[in-house]
Amino acid sequence: MADPARAVLDTCILAPSRMRDFLLSLAAESAYLPCWNRVILAELEYLERKRHAAHGLEPDDASRAANLLIGRMGQVFPGALVDGWEHLEGSFGLPDPADEHVAATATVARASVIVTSNLRDFPDLALPAAVRVESPAAFAARLARRDPASAAAALTAMSSRLRRPPMTPTEVLDYLETRNGFAEAAELLRIWLTHR
Repeated sequence: MADPARAVLDTCILAPSRMRDFLLSLAAESAYLPCWNRVILAELEYLERKRHAAHGLEPDDASRAANLLIGRMGQVFPGALVDGWEHLEGSFGLPDPADEHVAATATVARASVIVTSNLRDFPDLALPAAVRVESPAAFAARLARRDPASAAAALTAMSSRLRRPPMTPTEVLDYLETRNGFAEAAELLRIWLTHR
């Protein structure tokens, strides 16, 4: 069997916790290999710290919670961190120079896709021919179409971890569809769960 494809996950799709959980659950089921760099992790850590502080955690506790997430991601996906991309930063001519590190990371990692909500910031003509850009909803739908059993296993594993509040697999799908626009993946997985 061929190795799973590599995908660079942009900060904007790692920040929403349920979206992140589902996409990383797919990776844990070997649907793909996630990639990121230290800039993406630093941005995510900052956003997580802000989110926890907004929910009432003291600054030290918010920092600990954010660092715990980053640490867990590194433990579960030890090969995800990409180094050595810095020499390519600035060579793609992206509309937003702050996104250059993402394209550089995809190039060095030999990723086939950049998963981002900011599709316009990654025009096809600026990226290497082997790299495409995909929305998180399209990415999840493609993985669910390709291997619905693995996607359903990811969904079930995610549901079993949720405590505050607990959510059934169907409730997770409803959330992902209404909050994150994962309509196609949700439909595919509802059909799979109903007929298995």
